[in-house]
Amino acid sequence: MAVTRSWAGSDTRPELVSITGARKAPRGGMLWLAAASLLIAAGLAMVYAAKSQSFSAAAQLIDVNRVASADELMPVLEAVPDRAERENAAQTMFQFLEHARPIPNIGALSALRRRGTAWGAVWGPLAARIPVARLKPYLMVRSPAQFRIELLRSALLYFAGFYLVALVWRLGRFRGDRAFLPALHLLTGIGFLLMASMRDPLRDTLEFHKFALGVFLGCLLLALAAFPWFDYRRLSDWCYIPLFGALTLFVLLLKFGRGPGGATDIKVNLGPFQPVEIIKILLVLFLAGYFTRNWERLRDLRERRLLPAFFRRIGLPRLEHMLPVAVAVAIALVFFFVLKDLGPALVMFFVFLAMFGVARGRPGLVIAGLVVMVASVAVGYRLGQPHTVVERIDMWLAPWDNNVHGGNQLAHSLWAFSTGGPFGSGPGWGDPAMIPAGNTDLVLPAIGEEWGFLGVASVCLLLGFLVARSLRVALRSATYFGKFLGIGLACLIAFEMLLISSGVLGVLPLSGVVSPFLSSGNTA
Repeated sequence: MAVTRSWAGSDTRPELVSITGARKAPRGGMLWLAAASLLIAAGLAMVYAAKSQSFSAAAQLIDVNRVASADELMPVLEAVPDRAERENAAQTMFQFLEHARPIPNIGALSALRRRGTAWGAVWGPLAARIPVARLKPYLMVRSPAQFRIELLRSALLYFAGFYLVALVWRLGRFRGDRAFLPALHLLTGIGFLLMASMRDPLRDTLEFHKFALGVFLGCLLLALAAFPWFDYRRLSDWCYIPLFGALTLFVLLLKFGRGPGGATDIKVNLGPFQPVEIIKILLVLFLAGYFTRNWERLRDLRERRLLPAFFRRIGLPRLEHMLPVAVAVAIALVFFFVLKDLGPALVMFFVFLAMFGVARGRPGLVIAGLVVMVASVAVGYRLGQPHTVVERIDMWLAPWDNNVHGGNQLAHSLWAFSTGGPFGSGPGWGDPAMIPAGNTDLVLPAIGEEWGFLGVASVCLLLGFLVARSLRVALRSATYFGKFLGIGLACLIAFEMLLISSGVLGVLPLSGVVSPFLSSGNTA
């Protein structure tokens, strides 16, 4: 972009200046979408065939959600030698089931030992002799027929989202790049198949429910792009509103947020979802709006003789042009550190550097920022702060032998990749549930175990395709705001995947970053 200094002596708003001609609405795409659906449907059939191998033993299992009397529970309590005590335990367990139904998974029975309850008073003494883990092989929470119905419902919801988008785009004559839709379909399809394979179909919480719902909601947002009132250029006037929205979500997380399992030291969950993904997009919107208005000012390198030759060479921008965005990004990073969610902080730092480098047109300050970041991490590690970063580096330096809480994640990741080999164990035949955080942070090793190198390579190629097409859209955008927004969103996807992929492969310390379109959860 040539520097024209259109902001000097002119009221022209650069974000609304057309820099390319309008394009016709693209055709096709439905054939590729149908091909992607066939591949996913075939994979789903393979997963179901693998999971249904255990259904033959379902007739001997007790469905805790359909138990009609305490007598039906007596066979699973044979470990209790005294009949009176066994009958008392069965009656207490039946009362608990009546109170807690529907039971989502067999692990929920651990609440039987909860202190201060009527059933806890009875089951407390029995906990050592009859742990829930010993009961699990004899119980189930749903029948094979119920599993088939749940899987079919979630699959229909998942597929319906993409064809709804395709229909709305066609009726609305959407002018965007329709090649995104089949690629997103394949990527999320791989995630959906993994979620269907992740848990025991008869005993565990079904992971694919949440995933299918999240994809469908994402498709609803994707369909809105076809409506004229949802034109992205309307967002160019909202430069600081996305920033205030992100800061509001930060404050809500600080006050009401919880960590995994209800932990309060790490705050990432706000009710049923994780707003961090929304925060990152809001920050990209803010950066796009700010750099749209100020990229020419940031390139205004008028001679400043008081600066040393080195700083004149890399070209420092004027402080008044750089200060607002630097302060805003610094505040966001501080919030991430306070919430102890350092992975997104690292991602947004890289996204900021990339967008700033494009706006500036010079790499000097970007390289300097990377050097400062690496040096800060090294110094912080030597000083032992922050504690989370120190633990991640210790785990990275010694993945097979460390004293870090949860420090076996990288070892499990490397083992899953190695056992997957070139072709994997096959969809549904692996043990992805054995991998810590296999449905979230370590979803790529779980894919590697079942799909092998070919599956992981396919994921990387699909994500690379999305990023390349996003950059292509950015370069062809009719406005400067579109350019910066496209570059920012492309960098967001790319850096998230690069960081988590490098982490699970042991190239860099593992960071808590989702794999876009693959991790379980509505916002991911």
